[in-house]
Amino acid sequence: MAHPNVEARSQIQHEYNFIKSMAGSAGIVKAHPEPLADDEGIYGFRLEYLFKIGFQDVKAKSKEVQKVIETLHALATAMAT
Repeated sequence: MAHPNVEARSQIQHEYNFIKSMAGSAGIVKAHPEPLADDEGIYGFRLEYLFKIGFQDVKAKSKEVQKVIETLHALATAMAT
C-alpha cells in the first residue's frame, strides 16, 4: 500500500529497518530483502507468510514466545536510545 505523505513513509522505513534488525531471531517474521520503493523511497514491504497459532500451541511454546518478547523488548529499547 503506497502512502502519500512523508510521515507515513518515515514510519514504514522505521518498521522495515526494525524487522530487518530482527533477522535471524527465532520466532520473528522475516521481511522480503527488497522493500517496495519508488523515486521517493520506501512505501511498503512484504513479509513471509504468517500462520495462526492456537492458544494451546502458545502454551506449548511458551519458552520460545517469551524469548521472542524479550528480544523485541531489548531491540526496541536499544533503538529508542
